[in-house]
Amino acid sequence: MPALNYLLKSSALSSPAIYSSMAGQIGWAVIAISVLVIVSWVFDIEAGKRLLPTFQSMKLNTALCFVTCGVILVRKAPSEAPPKDPVAALLALLLFLISGLTLFEYGSGLLLGIDNILIPDTATAPENWPGRMSVGTALCFSMIGAGWLIAVISGRHSILILQLLGLAVAIIGGAAVIGYAFGVKEFRLPVFSTMALHTAVLFVLCGVGMLFVRPGEGLMSSATSRFVGGRSLRRLFPFIAATPILMSWLSLQGVLAGYYSEAFGFALGSLSSILVLGFVGWLGADALNCEEERFCSTIDSSPVATIMIDELGIIRMGNRLAHSVLGYADNRLVGLSVEQLVPDQFRQGHSAYRSEYMIHAQQRIMGEGRELFALRQDGTGFRAEIALNPVQTADGRFVVAAIVDITERVAAEQKIMRLNRMHKVLSGINTLIVRSQSLDHLFECATRITVEEGGLSAALVVQQDTQSGKCTILRAHAAATPIEVRRLTGDEMEAVSDCVQHHRIVVRNDLAAFPLNLHEHALEAAFLLNRHESFSFDDSDMKLLQEVTGDISFAIAGLEKSQKLDYLTNFDNVTDLPNRLLLTDRLQQAIFQADSFKGLVSLLYVDIDRFKQVNDSLGHAGGDEVLRHVAK
Repeated sequence: MPALNYLLKSSALSSPAIYSSMAGQIGWAVIAISVLVIVSWVFDIEAGKRLLPTFQSMKLNTALCFVTCGVILVRKAPSEAPPKDPVAALLALLLFLISGLTLFEYGSGLLLGIDNILIPDTATAPENWPGRMSVGTALCFSMIGAGWLIAVISGRHSILILQLLGLAVAIIGGAAVIGYAFGVKEFRLPVFSTMALHTAVLFVLCGVGMLFVRPGEGLMSSATSRFVGGRSLRRLFPFIAATPILMSWLSLQGVLAGYYSEAFGFALGSLSSILVLGFVGWLGADALNCEEERFCSTIDSSPVATIMIDELGIIRMGNRLAHSVLGYADNRLVGLSVEQLVPDQFRQGHSAYRSEYMIHAQQRIMGEGRELFALRQDGTGFRAEIALNPVQTADGRFVVAAIVDITERVAAEQKIMRLNRMHKVLSGINTLIVRSQSLDHLFECATRITVEEGGLSAALVVQQDTQSGKCTILRAHAAATPIEVRRLTGDEMEAVSDCVQHHRIVVRNDLAAFPLNLHEHALEAAFLLNRHESFSFDDSDMKLLQEVTGDISFAIAGLEKSQKLDYLTNFDNVTDLPNRLLLTDRLQQAIFQADSFKGLVSLLYVDIDRFKQVNDSLGHAGGDEVLRHVAK
C-alpha cells in the first residue's frame, strides 16, 4: 500500500522526537565551537578568534554565553525533560544579566567592568576589549535569556514567546551571515555592528534550536505537521531560503563587474523574488491539489455513504456512494440542507436536534434506541444507520455523517427472528405431541403456541363439512383480541375450502391454510394462520410451518389410534356392547357398593340357543349379524 507507506514515512519524518534530537545536537555543536573560541583566547590563536584576519572577532564573554546557550539546549531538548528546570533557569538568568549589563554599558557609557571579569585588559580600547560583545550580540543574548526564562516559567504562551524570540535571533544572525556572503566587513546598523561570522552562525543555530525544542507547539506545529502544509513547507524551505540569496548575489556580481547598473540589478533581484514566490506558490498549489485529490479519492472509495455538514446544516461534501444511495446526480448534494434528507414526519424536530448536537458535538451513533429513516431524491425512504463525528478545521466546525442503508440487514434480521420463532413453535408442538390427551387439548395448545412463540396475529383450527361446506372454528387463539366471538372472513373461508377440498397448502396475502389429516372423521379440518404483514410467508417459513402441521396431524393420528385401542379394550367389536373385561370391572364395583349399603345385585344372563347352527348354516358373518340384532 504505497499511500499508507507514504503517510507512515511522513509521520516518521515529522516526529517531534526527531526535532528534539536535532535541538540537542545543535546544543552540543554550539558548545564545541564556543569552547574552541575560548581556547583560542586563552592561547591567543587569531584563527579561532576571527576566522580570517579581515573578519570581526568573537569576544570571550560571547563565547561563554554561547556555552551557556548550548548547555540550556542540551538540557531542554529531550522530550522527557522537565518543564521547570532550576539549572536551566539559573543559566538563562546569568545569560540575561551578562547581556543586559553589556547593553547598559553601551547605553549609559559607564564601565562596569563586566568586560574584564576573566581576562583583564586595560591597555586596549573598550570597544576592542576581549570581553566586550557588540550591541547586536548582547541584544540577541538578551532575547535568548528572556525566552528561556519565560519557557521555564511555563506560562500559557511561553513556548510561542520562546519560538518568536528564537526566530528573531535566527533572523538577526542570518542577516549577518548573508552580509558576510555579500562581502560586508563592517555593518553600519547597531544591531549588526562588529558581529563576528561565527557569532552570527551560532546565533542562527541557537535560534533554530529554540524553535526545535518543542516542535509540536506554537509556530512550529504547522511546519512540523505530517499533513500537506507541513510537508510542502519542509520540502520547499531550502529552495525558498537559497534561491533569493543566490539570485541577489549574482545580480550584485553583475553590478560590480559593470554589466549593468545598480537599478537594473535591483530589478533583476525583484524579478527573481517574483519568480521564486510564483514557483513556490505553484508548488504549494500543486501539493494542495494532489492532497485534495487524494482526499476526495479516499472519501469516494469509502464503502460507506459519507457527507460533511457545516454548522448551518448545509452539506459541503458528499462522496460518490452518498450520491448513489440517496439517488442524487454527482455534486448535486453539495449546497443542500441536510433536512432535505430527513422524512417529513421527522423533519420538524431535526433542526433543533442538530443545533443541540453542534453545541455538545461528540462522536456517536445517531438515534440510538430508535428507528431512523433517510429520504432519497425521489421521495422514497429507507431504514438507515447514521454515525456522527465532529471535525474542527480552520474554516469552522463540521460534522461528518456516515449513512448506511440497513434495509436488507433489517429484513435479514427479521427473517432470522421469524425462523427462530418458527423453530420455537416446532419445538413446542413436538413437546405437545407427548402431553396431549385429547384433540381439544391438542388444538387449544397448538393455536396458543403458534401465536405466542411464532409472533403471528392469530391461529385457528377450522373444520369443514365437505357435504354442506359449513365451516366451524374448533379452536382459535389471537395475539391481541379474543377471536372466538368473530366469524371467518370471506378470504378465510375460501382459503379453508380450497385447502380442505384439494388437500393442499393455500397462501393468500396475510393468511395461510394447511390441511390437517383427521383419519377417522368424516369432517375435514385446516390449520389457518394470520400475520400482521401481507405477503410475509416466505419459503423458509412455509417449510417450518409445514413441519408444524405435519406434527399436529401425526399427533391427531396418534390420539385416534389411542382412542380406538381404549375402545377395543373395553367393548365388543361386533355388538359395541361392553366386553367381559368391562363387565367384570363394573360387576365388582356393583358388588362392593351393595356390600357397603346392604343391598342386592341382580345379574341377567341371556343365552342364545342353537347359535352354533346359525354359524354353521349362515357363516360367521350371519352369526355376527344375529348378535348385532340381539344386542339392539
